[in-house]
Amino acid sequence: MKINDISCLLDRWAPPGIAWERDNPGLQVGDPTARLMGILLAFDITPEVLSYALEKKLNLIITHHPLLFHPLRKINTSAPGIPALVRTALVNDLSVYSYHTNLDYARGGVSFSLAEMIGLHNIRFLEPAPTKRNKLVVFVPKESLQKVSDAIFNAGGGIIGSYSECSFFSEGTGTFRGDEGSNPVIGTKGNFENVEEVRLEIIFNEWDRTKIINALLASHPYEQPAFDIYKLENSHENFGAGAIGELSEDTDVREFLKMVSKALNIPCLRYSAITKERVKRIAVCGGAGEEYSRKAAACGADVFITADIRYHNFLDARDNILLIDAGHYETESHILGQLKKEILKHSETAGIPIEIFPRNANPVFYYTYKE
Repeated sequence: MKINDISCLLDRWAPPGIAWERDNPGLQVGDPTARLMGILLAFDITPEVLSYALEKKLNLIITHHPLLFHPLRKINTSAPGIPALVRTALVNDLSVYSYHTNLDYARGGVSFSLAEMIGLHNIRFLEPAPTKRNKLVVFVPKESLQKVSDAIFNAGGGIIGSYSECSFFSEGTGTFRGDEGSNPVIGTKGNFENVEEVRLEIIFNEWDRTKIINALLASHPYEQPAFDIYKLENSHENFGAGAIGELSEDTDVREFLKMVSKALNIPCLRYSAITKERVKRIAVCGGAGEEYSRKAAACGADVFITADIRYHNFLDARDNILLIDAGHYETESHILGQLKKEILKHSETAGIPIEIFPRNANPVFYYTYKE
């Protein structure tokens, strides 16, 4: 198994194409064609993470935060920080992949996992993502329908929610007249032909467009297949920002604060003025998600849990919703366990060593004054 085989598996769950446009998920450093020896999952890349990977002979490191988030203008390998980390990875044949906002936006990703940790039910996206999907319509001879549809499915087409290999077809008649330069598979050039064909319709993600078209052209028997691509406007059921759900029953708000603190193992929560004594509908967004606070309120949430909330947002929320800042690290670091589960779902990874870095740690410390 090669390193890029793992990224292909994970990309089906959290495709880079769904990431925030200024993000940099995917390969950060290394050779994706190298043989996979083992996988280390870490929240951030640090010298300690690299040393551990070398010690355990794990040549693929998968992180949540990208090593190369901002473009580099130069790499001075004698300098500390990112250049030194890049050098260490390269000279030791380590590869680094990152799954960042694409993992934030995935069903079962950062926010969904956070919602499950605090005990929510009926979990759905807070802000479903714009679709970034298209519908392919192609006309195929009836006897070639299976071959063409299988090729498109294998290229990533036909996924709707929890269902794969989704399509629709209807039968009809196609007509054509080939000129002197043609070489028709069916009929004779120069003649007007009527052919029994099938109209095949399959949805696909925009980031798979090139693969889908190549698969279509390679599998279709015609010299020049007739096909159309339509942009879809409906929201995507598998991707979105944040999550929202309900507790099993109305809960005392102070008891809920205790539940969150315990679930996320955070000694200190920052929160806005308490607006309700009992809460049930809860919205979350792992990491820095304060921009979704108004959406959470509009969706009827009693509470919105996220991180990195600024002073004025606490002030503005005092009459609408309870804001809880539960820490950037605390609302995201649980995703490493989910990543491991996702990798282990695939039989191809059987026998590959997979470890979570045992010393992942919050770089932010808390001081609580006591008399």
